[in-house]
Amino acid sequence: MRCAVAVCGIALAIAPSVVSAEEIAIRPPIMAEGADWVGYAAAPSARVFRATNAVGEVAARTQARAECERATGRTCNAIAVPVDWPVVVLNCANKVSFVGGSPLGNAVDVARLKAQRAGFYADECIQVYPQ
Repeated sequence: MRCAVAVCGIALAIAPSVVSAEEIAIRPPIMAEGADWVGYAAAPSARVFRATNAVGEVAARTQARAECERATGRTCNAIAVPVDWPVVVLNCANKVSFVGGSPLGNAVDVARLKAQRAGFYADECIQVYPQ
């Protein structure tokens, strides 16, 4: 019995695979060190702020959020994206703003998904940036 199992195992290892396709995952491009980043922050009042002189992703997001919160006195939602990515800001029910960015042209869908996860319906939200 042991010999039969060994022979079958060798036959399977030698036989060509019947799989003719493989998964190709679509991923956004990975940004290299030193890439140009821009930060966006949005207040509940629908005011939008942009930080363009930051060095790096974290600094861009932090600068945009800090300026938004300083100017409005409110907690702001922020995002940092590579400089060439489109960004959309939605304001929902005049209570909160959501920022979405995407290299695939669906920044508005990203912002809507964030709003939906926070409990807002699409008809409660309006696009405030870009106008």
